[in-house]
Amino acid sequence: MDDGQLLAQTYEGNRSFFAAVAERVLTGPGYSAAIVPVCPDRSVVNCVSYQDGAALERALPEMADEYERAGVRAWTVWVPAADRAAAELLAAAGHKLDGAPEAMGTSLAAVPEAETAEESADSSLVGPINDAAYGLDGSFTAALAPGLDHPGMRVYLSGREASVVTLDVGTDCHVGLVATVPGAQRRGLAGRLLAGALAAARERGQRSTTLIASGAGRPVYERLGYRPLGAIEMWERRAAA
Repeated sequence: MDDGQLLAQTYEGNRSFFAAVAERVLTGPGYSAAIVPVCPDRSVVNCVSYQDGAALERALPEMADEYERAGVRAWTVWVPAADRAAAELLAAAGHKLDGAPEAMGTSLAAVPEAETAEESADSSLVGPINDAAYGLDGSFTAALAPGLDHPGMRVYLSGREASVVTLDVGTDCHVGLVATVPGAQRRGLAGRLLAGALAAARERGQRSTTLIASGAGRPVYERLGYRPLGAIEMWERRAAA
């Protein structure tokens, strides 16, 4: 799989991941919007993916109305960095660039060997771990309260200190919710946990793995063989206070 295919798979994996944890998903020709009203001010979970700029332009007013009706005050559109037309469209509609995390991916055959991690049957710690890691006020805990039992989704925990969640999308293992609580950071917990989760994915026949990396997470992923594929920008629309 070349970098272009991996980038497309990263985008689709990200869309599928947030759709799996959303309370409701608004879909139409060429777009998908995850809606999580219990986190009205967290745009990372209230997020839109699209297939082409024309579909995004047609659907943008409807999506804005749906988020407003749901009481969501902040939502974002994931935009591949190469799509400048979509970025300009969103800027004109009042969205602002909120971040540009890196899409990353690799063949699972290129990931170093590791001992297979054991899945956790209890996903209740994933939200609190992520809230603690990112300094949030319970947003992930609220968003993930219904559980993470979506088909193809697997939860891995290192006690109460680190989390990794994977979702099989076709033959790709998409990774999200990688976090370590502040008191346990810089000990390699998340890296080892992810290595074990990827070993499990390889055993069940998955062929590639993708994720979207923060600046802090990127070195961890590079050590596991992930390579950068380009930024995926977050164009946020936030209601005035």
